[in-house]
Amino acid sequence: MQSFMTVSAEGNQYRRWVADKTYSCTTGAGVVYANLNNQNVEFNNLPAGAQFTINYIENGALTTDGPYPVEQTSGTRAYGAFANPFPAYPFTFEFRLDTIIDGLVVYSSSITISCSGDTASTPVTPVNVDTGFAYRRWLNNKTYSCTTGAGVVYANLSNQDVEFNNLPVGAEFTLNYIDNGVVTTNGPFPVEQANGTQVYGAFAQPFPSYPFTFEFRIDTLINGVVVYTSSLTINCSGDTASTPITPVNGPPFVPGSSSASAPTCLITLPANAVQGRVLTTTTALYSPDPATTTNIVLEAGKAWWVIGAQDGYYRLWIACNANALWVPAEALGPNYDMGGAPLPAAG
Repeated sequence: MQSFMTVSAEGNQYRRWVADKTYSCTTGAGVVYANLNNQNVEFNNLPAGAQFTINYIENGALTTDGPYPVEQTSGTRAYGAFANPFPAYPFTFEFRLDTIIDGLVVYSSSITISCSGDTASTPVTPVNVDTGFAYRRWLNNKTYSCTTGAGVVYANLSNQDVEFNNLPVGAEFTLNYIDNGVVTTNGPFPVEQANGTQVYGAFAQPFPSYPFTFEFRIDTLINGVVVYTSSLTINCSGDTASTPITPVNGPPFVPGSSSASAPTCLITLPANAVQGRVLTTTTALYSPDPATTTNIVLEAGKAWWVIGAQDGYYRLWIACNANALWVPAEALGPNYDMGGAPLPAAG
């Protein structure tokens, strides 16, 4: 849920490890080493202003360098070998890249090396986690046509195939049929799966006559709040042959948008908000009261905007159209990836 501030292009957004690596563990002069044969990285769909951090996690102790601006928005880049020293075996070394957009971590890519003695060159596979958008959205594999039937005309869609990403238990979706601006909504329905794709058949929507505009929109809901929309829009003034159509995807609102159609925020992100990083995986609360437990779990290592403090709790901004949540103050620390601004006094 942490990337609702930025409209996403198609596909994940990341600076991550290229999966072409081996590691070894070797003994040096008074130290032992975790060795990585290269630091080659790949980039995808990154906007201007995207950043990354390099995180060195030695036996669970985190040291972070950055954030730095990404070198490019797509493609690959080659970097040399790397060695991290330790005083002795055994050790565990996690080498993690975090991709940051609008100050929030949207993607993590980790290589973990565990050694109890000298080890020859061994393949290692990065573990990549898209911590960005949660959605059920249209797959970008569609065409439309406009045809005349018996007393009606149709907006035809070649398929209703969808893809899923990062969806928690309890996530839902609605199907919204918008005929010349008039909305009919079916649902909400439980999502079919958390990740992956699902294939569905063709679809036809009747209209009394040309011209017409038909928008077919999927809304993804978490805890009853719309967190992502995916729309296909068909405009027809007469019969039309099969034509490619591209979904428009993203959150329902971007803070700071000048769009006249943007909804009013439930919670506006204050200008003086500071970022905190979750120290231990924590269950969020509806209010600064331990009895008001939600089913939302905030993972350790993730960053959130702190917009208030009260009675030993911090209030967190989640999204423009979502209610704020609370966590115990001891669960958060400064986000050093973003300069380490001190958190407000929690009382």
